[in-house]
Amino acid sequence: MLMYPPEWRRRYGAELQCLLEDSSRPGAASGVRDIFDILKGGLMMRYTGTNVMRMALTWGLSCGLLGFLFAGLSAVRTPDRYEASATIAGRGRGAEGQITSQPASAEQMNALAQRGMSDKALSWIIENYNIHRYRWGPLGLGTHPYPDMAARIAGMRQDLRIDCRSGGILVLSYGGRVPALVTQVANQTASTIVEANLQARGDPPTPDWVQLTIVSPAQIPGHPESPKRKLMVAHGVAVGVLAGIAIALLRRRPMQLAS
Repeated sequence: MLMYPPEWRRRYGAELQCLLEDSSRPGAASGVRDIFDILKGGLMMRYTGTNVMRMALTWGLSCGLLGFLFAGLSAVRTPDRYEASATIAGRGRGAEGQITSQPASAEQMNALAQRGMSDKALSWIIENYNIHRYRWGPLGLGTHPYPDMAARIAGMRQDLRIDCRSGGILVLSYGGRVPALVTQVANQTASTIVEANLQARGDPPTPDWVQLTIVSPAQIPGHPESPKRKLMVAHGVAVGVLAGIAIALLRRRPMQLAS
């Protein structure tokens, strides 16, 4: 009986109690079906009653539980992703080859990084480290092979991140699912950028030529960068509760009681 709203129990509680006693007697032909119908009716009234607060609580808890289950499944199925970062510093060089105190600008560092990460350079890294052969499906369910090298290069570019900072500092980050491998790829990509810059210098170097140096190689990450599982679950519960409250407001209707 507790499944029914209080106002309904006050009006029909005695009759419902008699029906439950009759249904529970031995030999009752439809006892199980009656009990099931009573439970179903009480549940439906909880979801379609007149009390907005109670409906919001019922729908909010139900949808919040669904959000918890769905977000929990997503959090469990999403593979860990690690990220390793290497730091490159850029300084100008004079015509005689000496390093000046003038740091490279963020625009210069970004242009040098893009030149070093050409399709040819990235395809060599992909083949050498045998990476980006496939991509994961939604929620980590299944894998899908990349159709060609162009798609593999595009996939690698998505996992590369360039952060040009003041003082001629460039931080190159690469993300993946194997800590040691992402560290090797990050360091190799940083070395490729430095080598490409060396090959592009003039002889003698022009006054605006930039000297690149890897000042901090990538280290093996000790913990995954993502996913933030607790945050995913919290978001799932919050969205579920808000959705439940919205549904309760839309479904609210007055309950007609017999006189």
